[in-house]
Amino acid sequence: MDLNGFERLDSSIIFYILSAFFVVLTLGYFGFEYIEHLSPFTVSAILFSVFISSLVLGFSREFIGSKLLAYMISGGAYVVFYFYSSARFVETSNQILGSLIISALIFSSLGYIVTNYREKLPNKEQSRKIVAAIVALILVLIAYNITAVSYDFELTVQNELEAVEGENNFGQASINKHGHLPIDINRERAEVCFGTNESNERLGTSSTGGYMTGFSPESKIEQLNITLRDWHFEEIGGLERGNTYMIARTDNCRGDGLEEGVFGVEAAEAYSYPY
Repeated sequence: MDLNGFERLDSSIIFYILSAFFVVLTLGYFGFEYIEHLSPFTVSAILFSVFISSLVLGFSREFIGSKLLAYMISGGAYVVFYFYSSARFVETSNQILGSLIISALIFSSLGYIVTNYREKLPNKEQSRKIVAAIVALILVLIAYNITAVSYDFELTVQNELEAVEGENNFGQASINKHGHLPIDINRERAEVCFGTNESNERLGTSSTGGYMTGFSPESKIEQLNITLRDWHFEEIGGLERGNTYMIARTDNCRGDGLEEGVFGVEAAEAYSYPY
């Protein structure tokens, strides 16, 4: 049976498959967990460049093992790119359907090209030039992302709060994005507590941030709320429905030192929100 060059497979193929598997896992970890400060657009571009670069290198390989390895890494990189980009940029069912159809067309077209136009595919020299150009473009994008794309976060707290069961507004967050790439803002936590005669009683956190998907500088203001339940009023001494309480900034919501009968707001450290 003629497999157009693939008939020379032997037991070593298992090692190439495992190699490709761990490369794809590395790309997935890189995309979803490791890189937190780059724009989702930049991360998507890096993953897509791995797909294209591995594909082009696979075109020019003669040894069957390295060719398959390149193709498997290319396909795996595209899968990671697809899920990562969909999680950040795709919002509707129609967009998901469209992206799936496009992906299917991409790989069916690649299969047709590899089968019918093998002699016209890039050779080793051409492949190296293509990959070098892709790497150069990605480095320029990363440099721009690091030097020109950022955001400012400012927490503004109200002077007082009328405690009611349900949501209670205690302030707002202003976010200003600089640069021309979408960003994934690590959500800033504002922790709320209430001073009692024993220690600070933690009430919960309010978060803001998320994705700013535009390619232009933009700003937004989000209201910060804390939800008070029935049991808060029953179990926390000094906290009563309908009473108005002062609000103060604090650096130690989890400790003590907050004046009795005062709501404290602490701007805690940012935490990653990758999904």
